[in-house]
Amino acid sequence: MTQCDCSVLQDSVLGPLLFTAYVSAVGELIESYGVSYHQFADDTQLLVSMDSTSATSAIDRLAHCSAAVRHWFLQNGLQLNAKSEVVLLGTAAQRRSAANITTVDVAGSTLPVASQLKSLGVTIDSNLRFNCHAINVAKACNFHTRALRHVRSLLTDDVAQTVACSIVASRLDNCNALLSGVPAATFKKLQRAQNNLATVVCQSRGRTDARPLLRSATLVSGEAAGHL
Repeated sequence: MTQCDCSVLQDSVLGPLLFTAYVSAVGELIESYGVSYHQFADDTQLLVSMDSTSATSAIDRLAHCSAAVRHWFLQNGLQLNAKSEVVLLGTAAQRRSAANITTVDVAGSTLPVASQLKSLGVTIDSNLRFNCHAINVAKACNFHTRALRHVRSLLTDDVAQTVACSIVASRLDNCNALLSGVPAATFKKLQRAQNNLATVVCQSRGRTDARPLLRSATLVSGEAAGHL
């Protein structure tokens, strides 16, 4: 074992790799408490499954595990970010049975149970319908589409399509596999955002049928346009 008494520059190529190797041991600590986890860069998510009979023990395991993780971070020169959130995922009946759980102790802090949280750009709601996520994505897409409309006449068709794909359509593509099986009303919000984008890129009137416009403009990362 070699002691390292220096670090690398922020945003360096080796930074993510070295950080991942440095915190890899925390996974074994989390699993020792019977808690599942996901890690992405410096983001760590703790997950516990429970039912009406095991809710108390599951929350206690989560509290003890998060406290141990915080202690591990402190011992290894890291500070746990206090911006943690808690959400209960399940069917309506399952969430009703857990209605008495309003706060959860995480790493020594008492956090209220939220109805939704944002993870890696995806808004996850407690019933996993992703309606809030679709609303947020459509809102962001429409904001940038309106900005593109103001300068569209100054851009060539190729440049307009490049801007549309990189700034707007990429938001529709991001984590869209999670939308499999969501209600049709959720898809319609995103489809309208895509239709508005096609209208602006093709410089057509707002009431023009968007389907032929989507066929003529490749707006979804080179895939078949018009299908989310």
